[in-house]
Amino acid sequence: MRITLSVLFLLLADVAKAQPEVAELERLASGRYTVPVMVNGQGPFPFLIDTAASSTSLSQDLARRLDLQRIRENIGFNAAGGQGRADIYQVGRIKVAGRDVRLPHALGIVRRRLSEKNIDGVLGMDVFRVQPVLFDFRENRLRFYSTGDAIPAQNDSWTHAALQPLQGGLPSILISISGSDVTAILDTGAGFAVANKATARLLDTGRLSKTPTITINGAGGISIAARTIRDVSFALADQVIQLPELAIADLPVFASLKLKFGPAVILGPDVFAGRVILLDYPNRRFLYN
Repeated sequence: MRITLSVLFLLLADVAKAQPEVAELERLASGRYTVPVMVNGQGPFPFLIDTAASSTSLSQDLARRLDLQRIRENIGFNAAGGQGRADIYQVGRIKVAGRDVRLPHALGIVRRRLSEKNIDGVLGMDVFRVQPVLFDFRENRLRFYSTGDAIPAQNDSWTHAALQPLQGGLPSILISISGSDVTAILDTGAGFAVANKATARLLDTGRLSKTPTITINGAGGISIAARTIRDVSFALADQVIQLPELAIADLPVFASLKLKFGPAVILGPDVFAGRVILLDYPNRRFLYN
C-alpha cells in the first residue's frame, strides 16, 4: 500500500504540474482588463493587459515605490494615440499567472499619461509572445501554456486565423468587411474598436455620425475625438461578428505601422466580450471561441 500511495502521489504531482496556473482578470469601467503582477517579489500590482504594446511598462509612481534604478531619461515611445516620453528603469523579474518572466528594464510612464488612472503598469507583447496565452473574457481569466501542455482550443468549435506580426511584433489578423480584406490589430488595451478612414469608405457612410461622439485616450496622454458608425459587421474566418458601434479615426498608430492608406482596424475587448481567445504567437495562430 505504501508503494501504491507513493506512485499515486507522484502521478498527482505530475498532473498538478501539468495544469497551467490561472490569473484572475479584473474588468474596468472602460472595458479594459487588468491582471495582478508581482515585481521583484513585491505586489501584486494591477497591470493592464495590452497586446498592442510592444513592451511592458510601469508607472513612475511604482518605480519609485520599489526603489528601481532609473537608467535613462526622457526617451520617446510610440502609442496608439501618438508619441510620448518616459524614463527607463532597471527592473529584474516579474511574475504573472504563475510564470516568472525576466524583465531587464521597462518604461516608467507618468501615471496621468497612462490610459487608466488606477493601474500600476502595462503588460505588453514582450511577455505575451513567448508562449501561447489564453484570454478568457467569459470567466475573466488569463493563463499561459508551455510546450507540451494540452491546449483546449484544438477542436472544431474554435475559429482559427493566421497570426501576422506587424512592426514591433504587434499581432494582427485579416478580417473581411464588405468583401474586402482588412488588417485587424489585436489590441486588448484598447477600450473599443477603432477603424481608419480607409475602412470607413467600405461601409455605409450614411450611418457615420455628423460630429465626433467618442474620445480616444492613448498612453501618450493624447486625446482624439472620433466619429462613429453604428451597426457594423465583419467576418472573421467563418464567423460574422456584429459591433453596435465602430469609432473612425486615423490614429497615429496606423501611420507608424504603415496602415494609413489601406483599410485597417483595431479590435478591442468590446469585440471579444464574453468570448475566449487564444493568442499563439510562437505558432502564428489566433483562435476564437
